Amino acid sequence: MYLGKIRDYYKSHIWCHFMLLYMISVIGMAFIFQHYLRSYYYNNLIRTQSSMEESILSSAQDMIALQLEEYISAGAIMATSSEITSAIERYVEDDTYANKMRLQTLLGSYARNSKKLYAMAVLDKDGVVFQNTTYNISSFPLWEEDNNEYLRSEYQHVLEKAANNEIPRFVVSKDETASGSDISQNVFQIFFPMMVTGHGLNAIDYVLCLSFSADIFQKYIDYIYSSQISYLIGFISGEDGTIICHSNDEFLGFDEKNYIETNNLIAKTAGIPSAGWKLSIAYDGAAMMEHIDSIFRKAMPLYAALILILCFVIFVDIRNIMRPIRKIKKTMYYIAHNGKHIPIEIQGSNEVWKLASAYNEMLVALEQKEKEVEINHRQAVESIERQHEAERNALETQINAHFICNTLNTINYEAIAEGNHNVSVLIKKLSNILRYSFDQKSQHVFFYQEFAWIEQYLFLMKARLEDTFDYKIDVDDNVMEWPCCKLMLQPFVENAIIHGFKGWESGGKLDITARRGDDCIEVSIKDNGKGMPAEIAGKIEKILEGNDVDTEGLGIGIQNAYSRIKLFYGESVKVLLRTNEGNGAEFLFKLPIPEGELH
Repeated sequence: MYLGKIRDYYKSHIWCHFMLLYMISVIGMAFIFQHYLRSYYYNNLIRTQSSMEESILSSAQDMIALQLEEYISAGAIMATSSEITSAIERYVEDDTYANKMRLQTLLGSYARNSKKLYAMAVLDKDGVVFQNTTYNISSFPLWEEDNNEYLRSEYQHVLEKAANNEIPRFVVSKDETASGSDISQNVFQIFFPMMVTGHGLNAIDYVLCLSFSADIFQKYIDYIYSSQISYLIGFISGEDGTIICHSNDEFLGFDEKNYIETNNLIAKTAGIPSAGWKLSIAYDGAAMMEHIDSIFRKAMPLYAALILILCFVIFVDIRNIMRPIRKIKKTMYYIAHNGKHIPIEIQGSNEVWKLASAYNEMLVALEQKEKEVEINHRQAVESIERQHEAERNALETQINAHFICNTLNTINYEAIAEGNHNVSVLIKKLSNILRYSFDQKSQHVFFYQEFAWIEQYLFLMKARLEDTFDYKIDVDDNVMEWPCCKLMLQPFVENAIIHGFKGWESGGKLDITARRGDDCIEVSIKDNGKGMPAEIAGKIEKILEGNDVDTEGLGIGIQNAYSRIKLFYGESVKVLLRTNEGNGAEFLFKLPIPEGELH
């Protein structure tokens, strides 16, 4: 149910679409940027790592080589000492306590020069001949029977190097199986051939084994881990490729190549020439990536906070953008339920507020249109009411119309019989006028019919008023067949005669013309009469503009005629009044050209 409501709310609010699109875009770009930054950091770290590894290897190599050089020098002095060789030979020949103490004292005096020398031993082909530990190191011997195999192996190794005249003469080794002392795991050995005086390398009976502290190698490992970078690994492998020093004792004795391949390590190595060993520094790519990921995971809360802040800012911005739309919606709802137009208060100048401004303009235009429609509707209703009134009046007089016309025809025959032709003409024109007026079957006529009726009407008015006015009708032949509204000109013609020539006995002129213009038919009813007072002219002009006017003093003839003309021709028709008091008047009709005749 809640999911349905959320879905409906999402569909009905456009800001939700913008918000979702923005969040997807921002989060997507954040992840893309993070992935790019992670890859860039990883590649850059590899490049930096390579430089750092070379620096560490070079530094460790120099440090170990320098220290070994010191140890080798001390051992070389002891191995070439004839005094020590003689003491060993005497002890081997006679292992009395005195000879033992003499040899022990002599070796101890040399050992004082090297603080890192932990133990000394003299070997022959069978193993240990004599051994001694330095002071304050251990009270137990370093070598026991279990170690004889290792010692004999190294003894033979030294003899082979001497026989082959190999350089260096000594052998550096580290045995993880040495037992019998609490220092056995923290030492390494250097084996020196002891030369018999006068025989050189051709007669080697004894080998001097010196056990030194392995701290120099541990310092190398600690130097790597001092950076607190967990994915860096340092180790030392012996001459046979076996790992002899590692930060993790579990890997001691492992084959170097198998160790690197099994753990997917990338390693750099540097040799220790004097010992025949190799220094190695390696890094675990997976651990490095995990280290990078841990850094980025720590930054994730910051990413999330920034995204939330950005989302909040965008949310507020979108709400502000949607404010005018909400106002438009609220206003439209109010209009729909209350029917009253209220404008929107404009509070900005962006595109959406311009939409609200256009909405206000639309409301104003709608109000104007509603007023125009209301006025047109009222005029149409009034015109229809007048037309109905005229039709009722016509119906009332329709019964007498035939009687009047038949009576006029009878009088006309009597006038002809008496020879009074003038009376006969007047009666015939009056009969035609009445028949045209009483005919209810055709309210839409043609110009030739309308002007024929006007001519007969003016003929009768001229006969009635005699010399008061003269008239002239001039109509183009090309407009005679065009449709027009029946009796639309009569009120204007009558207004010119009755009001324009009122009180005149002669001198009046009335000109009626009809011409085709470029886009309309122009009909003019012009007189040279008294003209109209400004007040009367103003009222008539307002009527011709479609406004409501108090017709007191005007009658309803012109207003009714204009309403009928407007209904017949539509809004495009125009009727203009030109008059000045004392200078006559002119009604100018601009009637639209009938459809189909425009070309």
